[in-house]
Amino acid sequence: MKVRSYITLLTVGSLGGAFLIALLGWFTFSGLKTSTQKLQEEAKKTGNSSEEYSDVKAFLATTRNIFVSLEIYPSSFPGIFSVSTNALVLSKESLNHISKEYPFNYPKSILEPIEEDLRLIESKILQMQKESPWNKDNKWEQRNRKARAEYEKVRDKLKRSLDDLEVKAEEFRIKAERDLNKQWNELEAREESSKTLLIVAATIYFIFVCFLA
Repeated sequence: MKVRSYITLLTVGSLGGAFLIALLGWFTFSGLKTSTQKLQEEAKKTGNSSEEYSDVKAFLATTRNIFVSLEIYPSSFPGIFSVSTNALVLSKESLNHISKEYPFNYPKSILEPIEEDLRLIESKILQMQKESPWNKDNKWEQRNRKARAEYEKVRDKLKRSLDDLEVKAEEFRIKAERDLNKQWNELEAREESSKTLLIVAATIYFIFVCFLA
């Protein structure tokens, strides 16, 4: 082989190999960039999901405090109904916040029944307040038992709705965490495969150049 032809072949081979490695590197890092962006998006979603989960848990705790206040305070406590009605106000505000901020995961079909239960529980609490021990007469016991029974019926229905909502919130949180872990694992796998591919390509290129030399 002539020296000129050999030098030309060596130059073309070297430049061609370098170009292919550069092209491979570009595709590799472009894929890594895309995976990183997806991971960042999932991380943002997970952060939003965490805030959403906290808001739902706050609503659940506030609403359940309505029941607790009527159970732990003695019926003779003058402020028993004030405690419950204050918790009701906070509960409604919290539910409105969830409805406005997270309509995708918590549409009206989920929240409206709870909203209706809250209205019913409020009316039953007001009814019990009317039948408080300070308004006793000869039929007070009968009216009080009836008002209490109606309240407990609505309370139990609302409790079930809150339990269902809590299950959904847990499902959304777990899904968000799983999606984030999946993206993270995919990114790590892509990084490892990219490193291996570049090492193999560089080794082949080195062997090729040595062969030409």
